[in-house]
Amino acid sequence: MKIFIRPRERFIFFTHIASLLRSHFSFAKRTSILRIVTCSVLFIVVSLVSYSQSFVGIASVPTDNNAQAGPTPPGVVPPGGMLAGDLVIIYGQYRGNGIPISINQAGGQTWNTATTYSPGGPSQSIAVFWCRYNGAWGANPSISVPAGNVSAITTTMYVFRPTNPSNRWGVDVVGANANSAVNPFTITGNTTTMPKTVTMAFWGTTTTSTWGGLAGAGWIKPTFPVAQTQIRNTTTGQSHTAAYNIQASAATLANVSQNESVVTTTLKSIVSWYEL
Repeated sequence: MKIFIRPRERFIFFTHIASLLRSHFSFAKRTSILRIVTCSVLFIVVSLVSYSQSFVGIASVPTDNNAQAGPTPPGVVPPGGMLAGDLVIIYGQYRGNGIPISINQAGGQTWNTATTYSPGGPSQSIAVFWCRYNGAWGANPSISVPAGNVSAITTTMYVFRPTNPSNRWGVDVVGANANSAVNPFTITGNTTTMPKTVTMAFWGTTTTSTWGGLAGAGWIKPTFPVAQTQIRNTTTGQSHTAAYNIQASAATLANVSQNESVVTTTLKSIVSWYEL
């Protein structure tokens, strides 16, 4: 919400106050009081201005088109410029069926699990973790899978800025996990129930495919520090891509889709977080 005081109304407001002060206080006292009133009004106006949620950055292990094997990859270096209160999301992906993925190094944060998915046939397991950043990393956060699992493992971090750093984050809607093997790979948009939401759609597959052709109103690809169309892992083959949608009010989000260069069975997930 934004509050505006039009020039004419602002003039009448301060003229009225000045008239009242002239009849009761000395010039020096009037000047002091007017300064206090002016600062107070400006403070209230600035405090009530709403700022939009925003995307901060993306980081991954490995970086696109490089190798990383399980079971314990190194920590991911968080994006620069993070602030206390930011929403941090980690998409963990392993090339194997029914393999539990967990946070290995918490980095001083309290992590929550939004969703996990491993349907069996596609030889993929994924998990989505999240936390509210407390302002200091004790170490770079990492994921892991049980010992002996040495296929491709990918950690991708996404960071979002709230409208107010004092606010909390929570999960609003977790959409149904699904998989398919046909272009375009479409994910049904969530219907959010809360205002100020960040929604992420995730795709994960078993080849080093590239992704493109993002479609769906309001959906955006991560763009910092560089435009990330996908994160590919060359250890036994793996690819991940994502898109996000920020809404100020509760809404039914558009379906979102992307096309894969080499069509393979792909895991699809969608999660909405709210700020409160």
